[in-house]
Amino acid sequence: LNDRVAFIKRYRRWLDKHYPSLPVKMSEWCHMKGGKDTGMESALETARVIYEDISILNVTSWQHWIACSIYDYCDGLIYINPDDKSFEITKRYYVTGNFSKYIPFGAMRFDASCDDGDVMLLGFKKDGKTVLIIINPTEKEKEFYPECECMVSVTDEKFSLAEKNITKDEAAKIAPRSVTTVIIKED
Repeated sequence: LNDRVAFIKRYRRWLDKHYPSLPVKMSEWCHMKGGKDTGMESALETARVIYEDISILNVTSWQHWIACSIYDYCDGLIYINPDDKSFEITKRYYVTGNFSKYIPFGAMRFDASCDDGDVMLLGFKKDGKTVLIIINPTEKEKEFYPECECMVSVTDEKFSLAEKNITKDEAAKIAPRSVTTVIIKED
């Protein structure tokens, strides 16, 4: 049970054997770690788990445990302080947005891969729109060379869903410790 990937692979095989057409939905996921974390550490953990659940378990939906939290726990997308009525948005919130804001409802996932074994990559298509999610958990910048114009949205230590247009002759920089969404609209 300590090897999450091995467990969900076994569970997927069991589901395929016994309930091949049953859709799986991931609900109420939580980091299960004490202390608030508003930075990229827990955001990358969230992105990794979403990636594994979609790519291995083939989930059809994914929900976080709690959106707004008042606790000293690594659970909320937004932390609320009821005393002074303030709030703090986490990088988990924005990384979740890299998925939820850009993947169209009803999009079909397709197999996507790259030569860099450190990078996690997911691909989705719907109505002439291709969306790639690129998770770079390393300390090194990576590059992506699109074959056409596209828009990228980056969440890292400095940026939160920062959008930029990329031409086909330009390399898209994949920042260290980041989640980047690439949106390609076909003509």
